[in-house]
This record gives sequence, structure tokens and C-alpha cells, in this order.
Amino acid sequence: MLALLTAMPLRAQEVGITNDVHIGTLDNGLKYYIHPNAKPSKKLELRLVVNAGSLQETETQRGIAHFTEHMLFNGTRSYPKNTLVDRLESMGIAFGADLNAYTSFDETVYILPVPTENRANVGEGFKILKEWAGDALLTDEDIDAERGIVLEESRLSKSSDRRMYEQYLPKLFNHTLYADRLPIGLDKVISEAPYSEFRSFYKTWYRPDLMAVIAVGDITVEEAEALIKKYFGQLENPANPQPRMAVTLPPYEKNEAMVLTDVEATGYNTTVYFSPHQTDRPLSIQTYRSNIIKGLFINALNRRLAELKEQPKPPFAAGDVDIDDYIRGYEGLIVDITPADDMKSAITAVLTEVSRMYRFGITPEELETGKKMMLAAVQNQLKEKDATASGTLVSLYISHFLNQTPVEGQELRFGYYNQMLPNISVAEVNKEIRQWMDIQRTFLAVMTGPDSKQMPLLSEKETVRLIQEVLKKEVTPYVARETKEALVNVGMLELQKGSITKETYDKELDVTYYELANGVKVALKSTRYKNDEIILTADNYGGTSRYNTEADPSRESAFFASLLLDQLGYGDFTPSELGTYMAGKNASVALKMDAVSNQVHGSATVQDLETMMQLLHLKLTALRKDRQQFESFVNTFKKQLAILDKDPETAFMDTLVRAFYNNSRLAPIIVPNEQMLHKMDLDKIYAIYEASFKNAAADFFYVFTGNIDKSVFEKYMLLYLGSLPASGEQTMWVDNGVRPVQGFNELEYHAGVEDKAVILQIIHGKIDYSQDLQLKASMLTEILNFKIMEEVREKLGVIYGGGFSINIEKVPYQNYQILLQLPCGPANVDTILYTVQAELTKLRKEGITRKDLDKVVANYMESYRTSLESNYDWSRRILNINRWEHDKERFLDFPDVLAKITVNDIKATANLLLGGVSSNIFMGVLYPRDYKK
Repeated sequence: MLALLTAMPLRAQEVGITNDVHIGTLDNGLKYYIHPNAKPSKKLELRLVVNAGSLQETETQRGIAHFTEHMLFNGTRSYPKNTLVDRLESMGIAFGADLNAYTSFDETVYILPVPTENRANVGEGFKILKEWAGDALLTDEDIDAERGIVLEESRLSKSSDRRMYEQYLPKLFNHTLYADRLPIGLDKVISEAPYSEFRSFYKTWYRPDLMAVIAVGDITVEEAEALIKKYFGQLENPANPQPRMAVTLPPYEKNEAMVLTDVEATGYNTTVYFSPHQTDRPLSIQTYRSNIIKGLFINALNRRLAELKEQPKPPFAAGDVDIDDYIRGYEGLIVDITPADDMKSAITAVLTEVSRMYRFGITPEELETGKKMMLAAVQNQLKEKDATASGTLVSLYISHFLNQTPVEGQELRFGYYNQMLPNISVAEVNKEIRQWMDIQRTFLAVMTGPDSKQMPLLSEKETVRLIQEVLKKEVTPYVARETKEALVNVGMLELQKGSITKETYDKELDVTYYELANGVKVALKSTRYKNDEIILTADNYGGTSRYNTEADPSRESAFFASLLLDQLGYGDFTPSELGTYMAGKNASVALKMDAVSNQVHGSATVQDLETMMQLLHLKLTALRKDRQQFESFVNTFKKQLAILDKDPETAFMDTLVRAFYNNSRLAPIIVPNEQMLHKMDLDKIYAIYEASFKNAAADFFYVFTGNIDKSVFEKYMLLYLGSLPASGEQTMWVDNGVRPVQGFNELEYHAGVEDKAVILQIIHGKIDYSQDLQLKASMLTEILNFKIMEEVREKLGVIYGGGFSINIEKVPYQNYQILLQLPCGPANVDTILYTVQAELTKLRKEGITRKDLDKVVANYMESYRTSLESNYDWSRRILNINRWEHDKERFLDFPDVLAKITVNDIKATANLLLGGVSSNIFMGVLYPRDYKK
């Protein structure tokens, strides 16, 4: 196959279309895409794509495109009121998590994943899409009921980012219609628009010649095409359809800057937008090749910026360059800059690299690195062709319909890249750089921050002048660092490799277990869920709790350790050098710590299994104690952490957690600050790494799942795991004795300028942990969220989202916390709390309905079935059984376990957790700064 693709000719003028998809058009103009696909099994992804969004609104309809999206879930001909959501939930489709939609400037997309084990669901899925397309009821009553919900969504989006965004939007979009058509719309229109405006928008723009139906998954072309013709062939276009007008975006007339401050901004930033280019013939071979080249030089430029960040005092905390299509039909160079200490230095450093790339281009070494990365990526996609998830494929067809982007498929894509990449020269790339990174194009610079107290901001004139000067100044060519040749000394490890002392096979789980001479324990599960994926998961006991005690108060160092380890580098490699070495290789390993465990996560393609094993050995044994990288990390974050609490919700959460734990100095760190950053110590972080990973490497339990050849794996296992040092040191979590406050406690916190509130209630207590309780409690919270949506959202219309979640812990001590989080209007807090409490009381007294339980069971069964085809889920499951004492038989019999749960079980769980003698309540409410009840 690869040989055939390598020889593929490129005589065609346009990119080919994959044979995997069947594309058709009905007589009424509706387009459809059908792609039978096996992964995940028994699942069909359906989409209704409407080529109309907020740009199609009139001035009196601002917000109605998005409002219409809401209304289609609230009443169609066959599903009046909220019966549609109720019906879909009974099929195992979770509202929000699975069933959803979105509205943008240019389009509206409806998302419907359909479980197909019951084939009747398939026809009903197409029927629902058809009713969205042409049978919305839009009754006066339903519109009025939804106004409050959409206003709450609007309220939720009001923040410092939105306030500043709305100020620079007109200039960013060069005073075109985009500037006046944010999809969320105007509150006045949402609350007061006459019913006729909603119906007019739907009638005008929801028509077949502006629609596409996409079906990817468990279906044949014949079945899907018949259903599409049956349901959508009857749709008619208006007699005189209103034309869909495209927006033209002219270049910026002059260089400009805007300097915007907001008291609640939590970071400093400058973004430079260069005048965008109009995209031309997106399906042409020439454009396809150009896009490949753009990816090559943008990747190289961002790698250069990553190198600059490794200085002891980096001039910027983050720098990123991209060519983005933030308006349909246009692409533009965007340079995003987050300063470390000084805005002027950050802008100068990042734009100097942009100028350097523009003037001298890419180096041969950078080009080869980029080619390796690209070819490895498309080769991996080709290997995963038969295992690609339907949800991934759907997005490609949406983009093809809306933006005419290619749908060439994995085989043609690999052929194009394999033939084009070797012939792309430095000269060709540099020619494209001169076009796409034309620093002589006019620009708009947007500088934002809370104020000038923490960091001086430039004036608008100073900003324009600085950017112009930096882009004009002389620069020298880029000099590449010397590349390293090997991750580990394989020859040395050959002398230390281990042996297998015990091997067992679990037939029920299809897992092979190994014990090595150095004490390492390994589980291997070979699968074919994906063709080219290997997942690594490992952990041991310990975590940050060991360093958050009176005896060892190193909490700050432990907290930042997970963030910092990869910033220090390993062995001979700094982080950027490791990134360069890994070019063209698809493997990764990361070390993490939570409160009670030390963790390793990794992934690789089949051919890069050895690279992943080498990375694993390297990261478990050779952290760099690099003070330069440590200082770089500190200097990068200190200014940002100093202003993090300017965000009202962040400050509220920080205050609440401290109060919840009775202001103990050992309370969990939720919101770090600058003082904590300066308390961490490099020597202590290295000691934590040694104790948690290096000296305890043999105490981890390692799980590998994926397309793994057993004999090949055993060779690498003995070499890279068998040679790990066996110090005999074992780690364990520590219970530091910190507990939440008992009884009923309240916190009323005032912050923020917007008319926004957040309810955060925690019901908590001690409990005897069991997996059975964990499952029933999780199901209980799902049912509670049904009730919240029914009573508080749909009936009262006073929230948009939010709900209950639960955490039941076995270690470091047995306890539970049920969290209710509801953003809302401050005037509605008391009404919401009263309604929630009434539902909790009703649930404890009357229990739940069988219908609600059946909906939860259907959703859990669908999730369980899907998880059985996931390497990652299997990896976690095997780890939980072997490390955390989860019941294997319970997992194997999960459908039966689920089926045996009764409404009385859930009622008993509600009484245990929501009203038992061990229950405590902590009630926190965030109100606006000047709000008075």
C-alpha cells in the first residue's frame, strides 16, 4: 500500500476526494455525506449543518441565530416542549456531553450521536435531524420560557475578556458586519424581540439549499441515503430565497494599536494581527502544497521561541505564532505574546524572531525536522485509518461543506505528503515565508492587562512605534543548537537489563502479568482497538500529601513539581532539545503527582514503542537539576500569579477552600500565588523527584495496552524497565489530619463588577468507602442534575448550566463531597437555593422514578460499551484492579451490577449522603462587589 501511495501522480489540479465517503445532493439542494465507519462500534454520528449563523441576522435579530439553536431542543412537530431531550436521554444520549449544538458567525451545527444497538434509533435519529431542519414549533410560550435561559448564558460570558474583546472587535474585523454580530447577541433583543423575528429567521435561513446532513459510523450508504431522501427530500426552499452574502475583509488602512485595561484581567498580553489574506481555491493542489509549507515554517518559528524561553530570565512567558482563519475565507498572521517581566522586552524578543524568519528564512536542518514530524503524523493517520473515530471524521466533512477544505482521506493524504515533502526546498519555503509573514503588511496590535501597577504598559503610539522599529531593525541569521544523538546509553543498559521472575496470564481480562528481578510489576494487554496506538499508565502510592505535613512542610515545592519536572529537562536534553530530538517520532511520557499517588502517563505508535520505553527510563532516572531552567520557570510565572486573584471567581474559590478547611495552613492549594512560587526550592524539588520517582521506580505498577507484539515488548521491558534501580524504597500517602469544618457554615463573598453570582454548596462527611456506594452516588448525582435542569433551568429559566458532582475518597481517609455549582443572577440566588433544597427533600422522602433510573442506566451502559474499545480506559481499569483493589468480577459483570440497582437503592443513597447524621453543609455564594440584598 505505501509503495503504491508513494508513486501516486500529482497531475490533477484539485485535491482528490476519499472513496470512503459518499457525497450527494438532493433536488432541493441539500447536500449529504455518508461514511460507513466501524469505530466506535454500534455508534452513528449524525450532524445537521446549517450554513447560516449570526452574520445572517438583521439588526433587530441580534442573538436570534443562537436563540434558534436553543429552540430546536424545545419543541418540534413530533417532540413538543422538552420531550426531545427526554427521549434522547432514554436512548443513552447525555444532553450536553453528547447531544449538543453550536452557533458561530457563519454556521450552526447540531450534534447527535446515536447508539445503534437498537436499530430503531437510526431512523429516529434522521427524523430528529429533519425536524430540526424544518419542523421547529417556535411557539410564543416556548420562546418566552427560553429567554431567561439564554440571558443566563449571556450573563455567564460577561467577563473582563469579553469586555475588552468587545472594545477591539470593530477594529479587528475592520468595521465589517462581524464586529456587530457576536453570536450571543444583545440582551435587549433576547428579552424583547417579537415572536415574528424568531420565526422569520428560521423560515429565511433554515432551508435545504443551505444545509448538509452528515452520517458517519454504523450505517451503510444505501440505508443512510434512503433515510435522507425519505426525510429531507420533502423539504422545500422559499419561493424567493434570500441570498447568503459573504463579508469582504479589506486590509487595515494603517498600523494601529489599542491598549485596554480591565480591573478583573488576570494576565498581560499583546497580540499582533497582520492584515489577513483572502484564501484562494482551497481545494487546489497548489493551495494544498502551500498549506504544507506554512505548517513547516510556523512549526520551526515556534520551536525557536521555545528555545528562547529556556533563558534564566526569559523575556516572555509565552510566545506563539500562527496563521489563522478567524474569518471565513481569510487567513492572517497572528503573533501572541505574554510577557514575563516587561511588555517592551517581550514584544521585542518575539517579533525579532518573526523578523529573523522573514529575512533569512528557515534552515535546512529545521526543514528536515519539520518534514520528519509531518510525515510521521500522516503515516500514523494512515495506519489508524480503520480505527479512526467517527467523531473525528465528521468534523472534516463539516469543514468541507462550509469552507471547501479537502476531504482527501488518509490514503491520499499520505500519498500527497510523501510525494510533496521530499521536493519542498528551502528556497520554496522561504518564498512562502515572504508572502505569509510579510512584516510590511499593516497590523493591529492589542495590548491588554489589569493596569500598569504590576507591569508598565505602553501607550498606543509607543506600541505601534516599537513594533515598527523591531520589524525594521537589522538581525543576524538563526544559528541552530547542536542536536543530541541518543536518549539513553543502550549499551550500558544492556549490561544491566533484568529478567522475568514470574509470568501469569489472566484469561478473563486477557492480560499478561510480569514480575521482574528488580521488583518491577508490569501488565500487558495486546489489543486492536486502534492500529497504531500504545498507551502506558503507571503509578505508585505517595503523592504531594507526603510533603504537606507539620513534619515536612514542603507543600509549595511538591505542588509545583508536576508543572516543573518537564521544564527542567532530562539527561543531556533541555526541554527544547528534547522536542527537536523527538521530531518525527510519535512517543511521549509525562510524570505527574496528585495528592495520594505518583503517576506516569505515556503513548506511542507501534514503531516508536522503543522510543517511549527509552523516554520512560530517561525520565524516571535522569531529571536535570538545571538552575537556569528553574529560574526561567520562576520568572515566567511570577507576574501572572501576582494578579491571578483579580478574577472574582478565582478569588472566591481560593477564599472558600481556605474557609472550608478552617484556614489550616496545610489546606489543599487550589489557587497558587507569587509567594508560594518563591517558597519552592530546586533542591527540595529534586529530592521529591528522587523519592517519588527515581528511587521508587521499581515500586510502580506499569500497564501497557495497545497493538503490542508480546515478544518485542518483552525485549524492551527487560532492557528499559528491568534495568531500573531497585532501591527497595517504597512510598505511601500521608493523612495530615486536615478536615473540613463541621456542621452548617456559610460564606458570602463580594467581588466583581458584573451582575453575576455563583452558588457553591458542598455537602460532605465521613463515609465507609465501597465501589458499590461510588456507583450509586454517581448515579444519584446524574438524577439530581436531571432535576436541576427540569426545575431550575426549564421551569424557572434562571440558570444556563451547572449542577452536581461527587467525589468519594478511600484515601488518605474515607470521605465524600457532593458539590453543587450554579452560576446565576444575584437576585435569583435565594429562589434557586429554595428550589434545590425542595428537590433534595423530595428525593429523600419520595425517591426517584423508574424512568429517571432507566435514563441513567442507558447512559452508563453506553459509556461502558464504548470504554471496552478504548486502550486508555483498559489501562486505567487494569491499574485500578491491581493497584487500587477494585473488584475485577464487578467490572466483568458490570451490566448485571447496573441492572440490579433499584429506585430504592438510589433513595437509600440519597438519605445516606444528603441527609445522614454524617452530613455537613458548607454554603458559599459569590455576589457582585457592590450588591446588596
